[in-house]
Amino acid sequence: MLNIQIEWSKEKFELNVVGHAGYAEHGKDIVCAAVSVIVGMLANEIDPGQQVEVKSGLAMIHTAYRSKLRANIVFGMVVDALLALEEQYPEYIKILISKTMGVWG
Repeated sequence: MLNIQIEWSKEKFELNVVGHAGYAEHGKDIVCAAVSVIVGMLANEIDPGQQVEVKSGLAMIHTAYRSKLRANIVFGMVVDALLALEEQYPEYIKILISKTMGVWG
């Protein structure tokens, strides 16, 4: 199972992903692939110098905001996409969201 923890407040956004979905064998797991694409998109949007680690079975992105408007758009899309996957594949993804949702609090 993929365990995803999201902390989204006025000052920062943190995303931690641990595990493997287990939907299918390695290399054929569409749930892991979907989460990897979403996390990869976010990692590419993060400014250099922020904390980003992405590898098999683990993703960690911790960032402070440079542009609140852009952050709200990008992080909102990431959270919406992950929640949609959790809804479609609840036995393979578990998401925990903490703190105040949204940049504007």
